[in-house]
Amino acid sequence: MPRLVWVIVGVCLATASAPDVGPSVTDRLVREDRLPEGWDMTAVAQTALREKEVSATTRILVWAIQEDGRPLYVESCVVWLRWEESGQKRWMLAHLYRHPKEGPRPRQWNLSQVDDAKQIARRQFDHAPTNPEVYQFLKETWWEFVPDKGWRLLDAEVCRGAWLEAIGQAPTKFYDERLVRDK
Repeated sequence: MPRLVWVIVGVCLATASAPDVGPSVTDRLVREDRLPEGWDMTAVAQTALREKEVSATTRILVWAIQEDGRPLYVESCVVWLRWEESGQKRWMLAHLYRHPKEGPRPRQWNLSQVDDAKQIARRQFDHAPTNPEVYQFLKETWWEFVPDKGWRLLDAEVCRGAWLEAIGQAPTKFYDERLVRDK
């Protein structure tokens, strides 16, 4: 918890400092966020936006890699996007997944959508989503900070820098390091 307090204070100090002193604390934290190798942010954004021809700022807030006994290997993430459409700023949260070890290449990202259940794959906002709205979305899209039943959590991360930059508040839920097998 002391590190989190330092981050918030550091962001306030970076904002008050001279503009030519280098990257902000938030910029440094975003660069330090760990993502799985080979993730293509353009493909992630295009999947979330359903191939809309817009340029969006994209941040991965949280991701996980799980495997079950078959073995079926699944990479998933919750992504934050911001873009402008018809002169209006728009934001979106989306839950995506892919099976990178199965099927023909390229291994496509998909919206995590369950058609016959009350589960939400993406939500648009006319304002920047807040922490409570992000956590409500995570609940509605069935994102949990533990492995799914019958699955092993191979790796996972809450991207603290991207979260702080995108949401303007630090994340409050994290993975228990003891649950992550390959870290």
